[in-house]
Amino acid sequence: MRVFIDGLPPSYGSEDLRRLFSEFGVVIVAEVARNKGQESLQFGFVTMATSSEANRAVQALNRAVVEDHLLLVMPAENQWSMCRVRSTPRGWRGALP
Repeated sequence: MRVFIDGLPPSYGSEDLRRLFSEFGVVIVAEVARNKGQESLQFGFVTMATSSEANRAVQALNRAVVEDHLLLVMPAENQWSMCRVRSTPRGWRGALP
């Protein structure tokens, strides 16, 4: 099952994301989105081996604070997951005030 994560710290890479999610099960793929200059876009996707592992990770990590950034973690139901999140009030960035 694929999971969407928003609000990642700018320093976070794919290996950091893999380490964070591996506590909940087998991580098949972990990727942080980057722009053409290879700067983090502060969101990413993780694919877990089973839906139960993914659901445990979503429950544990949604609204967790990582390096002073509030994470938003949800199942990546379709390609519109990111659009729904980015259009929330205050332009969700995850950083705590």
